[in-house]
Amino acid sequence: MPVAFIRPRRLATGAHIESGRLMIHDCVPVDGLTVGLYLTRAPWRPPVVLPVPGNGAVELPPGLGESGPVLAFLRVEDPWTITIWPAWPERDAYLCEAPGFPAGADDDEAIRRLMSQVLRRNGYRVLEASSGEEAIAVVSGLDEDLDLLVSDIVMPSPEGDELAALLQEVNPGLRVLSCGGGALG
Repeated sequence: MPVAFIRPRRLATGAHIESGRLMIHDCVPVDGLTVGLYLTRAPWRPPVVLPVPGNGAVELPPGLGESGPVLAFLRVEDPWTITIWPAWPERDAYLCEAPGFPAGADDDEAIRRLMSQVLRRNGYRVLEASSGEEAIAVVSGLDEDLDLLVSDIVMPSPEGDELAALLQEVNPGLRVLSCGGGALG
């Protein structure tokens, strides 16, 4: 017996954020329609998944409308299967502009995990440390030179620029990428 899934080619034509709501344009009225909202200024966070009412106006949780631009990814959830949302939508997501930054966007642990994961996936050997002191301890046990130091500008002692200077004394060819996060001003 053949089984077929019949779904519209597009679930909407676009989306935007307005007055604390995600407004989905030309929303197809279908049971189980949900939206995954991905914070572009905190891409390591999982999506915020919300049901889409028939009118396409999704009430946003407090603060989400002021968390910077979001990607809105629509899908129909089947109540009989488990839905696993992608870590990041690869296509068919709508960019919705919004001001601000997510609360806690400068989550050092999560950022370090994300950067380490990306570098490892691209074939790099990564050594992690949560402070300048820990970084010095990790590096002091190495028998080889480092190629690159990726460091937060503001971190526990020594700060990023001090750490870079200390490590460049023993490894003159060390390149440094200094990072900083959060809202300025």
